[in-house]
Amino acid sequence: MKDVEKTHAVYAASPRLLLSVCGRLFHFPLASIRLNSYSILLFRQEVEKHIFSSGAKILIREISYNTFGIYVMHPAVLEYLQIRGINSTSVNNIIGIPLLALSCFVICNIAAALLRRIPVVGRYLC
Repeated sequence: MKDVEKTHAVYAASPRLLLSVCGRLFHFPLASIRLNSYSILLFRQEVEKHIFSSGAKILIREISYNTFGIYVMHPAVLEYLQIRGINSTSVNNIIGIPLLALSCFVICNIAAALLRRIPVVGRYLC
């Protein structure tokens, strides 16, 4: 505990030291890297405005509402599929791994959408 207090005291006593530590975390060493990062961000925002139709935006919104439920349920679904003998080695890995990922995503997405409709459960999954 004393080490933590000593560390906070050092940072409090030396704001320049704190800025140097934080500056390393968020520092872009070259202007070209900064320019590339900003341009990729702006490009993504512009593409998002023009490419997706209203139906696609609704689908993306529904999937985004279910992401926490998918994250929580996917290990159980993968284990269930493994018990049933469905895994990535059932067929060639080039086909098996994407097929397993897609089936797990679909199952978890449907389950999360259904669980979200239950008032008590939906409050914690959204």
